[in-house]
Amino acid sequence: MKKFRLFIFGLVFVTASGICYPLESALANTLDRIKLTQRVANNLIIVESKSTHESDVHISGMIPDFELFDHPGYNRTTVSEPYSSQEFKVNGTPTVNVRSTNGSITVKRGAGNVVKVEMYVTRRGLSILSSEKLGDDYRFVFRQRNNIIFAEVINLKGAASTTNMPVFDFVVIMPEKSNASLLTNFGDINITGVDGEVDARTSRGEIVTEKTSGMFRLSTTSGGVHVDGHRGSVFTNAIQGDVRYNEVQGETRIKVLSGNVDLQSMRGSVLVHCTNGNIDYNARMVDQLVNLESVVGNITISLPGSGAFTFNASANHIDVDRQVNLVGQISDRSVQATMNGGGVPVLIQSRVGQISIKTHR
Repeated sequence: MKKFRLFIFGLVFVTASGICYPLESALANTLDRIKLTQRVANNLIIVESKSTHESDVHISGMIPDFELFDHPGYNRTTVSEPYSSQEFKVNGTPTVNVRSTNGSITVKRGAGNVVKVEMYVTRRGLSILSSEKLGDDYRFVFRQRNNIIFAEVINLKGAASTTNMPVFDFVVIMPEKSNASLLTNFGDINITGVDGEVDARTSRGEIVTEKTSGMFRLSTTSGGVHVDGHRGSVFTNAIQGDVRYNEVQGETRIKVLSGNVDLQSMRGSVLVHCTNGNIDYNARMVDQLVNLESVVGNITISLPGSGAFTFNASANHIDVDRQVNLVGQISDRSVQATMNGGGVPVLIQSRVGQISIKTHR
């Protein structure tokens, strides 16, 4: 049962928000609210079919009103207990689909042939436990069909996000060889140690991946994208936010409307289009096409000094480092030249900005 902090002065009850009520009325109101919490029923329904290996979990109930807790002096506890926790046995490579209306999605590598899905619910920073059932505004579905798993929050009223809206955070632990489709309207997405096909999308939030491999498609409307240690293909689309890659080996495709792109220790083909922002590219090894374009922004590129490249670059101003030995047509605004006899195509264009070409050991 939730504990309410009451402040009593004489015959007046004062809430943390400063609202005063007669003592008798205030206590009656508080007791009614406590009774309401006690009356909340457990509406958890689990349907399982052994013949088809399908199971559905539907959860509904009432979101408690935490207005009495909404004051600066209240100590908001860290969420430690999931509102719901489900485990699904799989045979082979699973595909996990997670949909959240408002909240983060965290994916971690686990062991064995089990997918575990935990859902944490908070409101105004306060944890909502399974004993406090959620209301008719939301429904949760956990379902398995063979090796395909669904975990979804359904907003039945379709209301826009507000400060009073509950936050539904998912934590998914699955085998290393797994596929995933992750979608949240408001929240970050974090992926660690997964090898497979992953599609991650958030309207407002960051996407962070670490020590992953496979084919990843990452998309955010407002927020950054950070990829640290990836083998395979990474396709990123960001409307507003910075994109950072570190130690990525494979095919890279990045499209950013407004934000900077920082690529470090890269290897593989790279195609970057940035409408408004700078591009910083540092390659560990270049054996495939490099194409960097910024409409409004500066571009800095650093390539291995022992590599063989064919440059085609244009900008308002181009600065070529003294250590870069180019042969061909070179001016302050255009470079069409080769390095070490020519080789891998390097295309660089900044319509409104500068280009800096460097080499490293």
